[in-house]
Amino acid sequence: MTRDAYEYSQPDLPANVEYPNYPPLAAFEVPPLPATLPSPITPTQWAHSTHLVPGAYPRMSAPSALPDMGILTQPLSKGARKVAVAKAEAALRDLGGQELDDPSWPRLRRTVLWISLNRYVRHNHDGQGVTLFIAHANAMNKEIYEPMIRHLLSMPKHNISEIWVWEAANTGDSALLNAGKLDTMFHMREAVRDLVHFLEFYLPSSLTLDLPTHLVRRTSSTRASRQVIAVGNSSGGAVCTVAALHRPALFHSLVLIDPVILLFTISKSPMGTKETRPNFMTLNALSRRDSWASKAEAFAQMQRSPLLGRWDPDALRAYVEHGLHEALDGTIRLKMSPLLEAIGFSETWTVSEEAFLGLYRGELEERIQLRWIVPCRHSAEIEGPMGKGQTASRVWVRANGRSSNVIIEGAGHLIPQEKPQEVAEELAAFVQASFGQVASKL
Repeated sequence: MTRDAYEYSQPDLPANVEYPNYPPLAAFEVPPLPATLPSPITPTQWAHSTHLVPGAYPRMSAPSALPDMGILTQPLSKGARKVAVAKAEAALRDLGGQELDDPSWPRLRRTVLWISLNRYVRHNHDGQGVTLFIAHANAMNKEIYEPMIRHLLSMPKHNISEIWVWEAANTGDSALLNAGKLDTMFHMREAVRDLVHFLEFYLPSSLTLDLPTHLVRRTSSTRASRQVIAVGNSSGGAVCTVAALHRPALFHSLVLIDPVILLFTISKSPMGTKETRPNFMTLNALSRRDSWASKAEAFAQMQRSPLLGRWDPDALRAYVEHGLHEALDGTIRLKMSPLLEAIGFSETWTVSEEAFLGLYRGELEERIQLRWIVPCRHSAEIEGPMGKGQTASRVWVRANGRSSNVIIEGAGHLIPQEKPQEVAEELAAFVQASFGQVASKL
């Protein structure tokens, strides 16, 4: 297949501005283990297993008086529902602002949250090769990357030996494991800590085929003997970037798939930008449907969605099969509730600007390669306070070299789900350019 892709040329960098200097990440401690574990799933094409690790401990945010979503489960007129959604969005925005303004924040909370990950590894690996770590967009479960992964692993030449795909603590199976403990705002710096915590303490020190469901914490923070390429879409791209700014030794390179990395020009706090206007993504999340009679009904309804209907059918099936579950009342519901999704959108901007400024100031280690994969359609570009049309500047925001970009024709923001084969081709090409080609062992 011919790659229908091209790149933006490099514009002049924006004028220098003064923004906050961000503090180091909060420290990590060892949490207690849970009593029950999920069972791994093992397909036949490659070794595939599911694993659990504790999230960063302690947590950063104290319990919050989150909006009561009960009213949105009741029959309401269109106008009344719109008012209720607007009130909930404003409440989340206020909570986020109060947290950033609080001089005692972060308030460390000794609650254990759990992170679920899928792992894909060569059957006959030689202990060498590249490890990919994939970080999802907000509300996207880990299995929706499997169509892209299948394309990637079926390619004849690449040097990838292992792939990890995580679910943030408020997403998918992680959200089910953490039920009853997600009563806080979810500052995206918490996701950064969770990512760093996994790579520093739980990524096994050497590449082995068989691993326990509960990964064992390493006795020191000596990094694993891996060449790790972090692949992040949307907010996952910003999270990976901030993690690399704080812990560069953990990363070989970053592949940023239309990341939410934007410069903000609105009111600031010591931790960065506070959003003062209604967030349309939060409003959309609070408004979304959360209950179906069956997964078949959910799939049919989502196929008609302007956003989800653009997806590759296999990615949408994976979302329905693994992103939904049967609730106690027998209905089919999202594993990540609309409220949790809305909290994620309301807090995304807190690492967006930190990632932008870190790249702009040249704070990312020069040896770390940076590859942007972005959509070309102006209508598909992510929108920040300065509106659309920022992609051509964002892809060249890094002050020093080792940065490149590619545009995927016809794609929207969730490129891995819309164009899984094209993204797989770009990942394979990037790995081959960085590490050379080998005969596929899969």
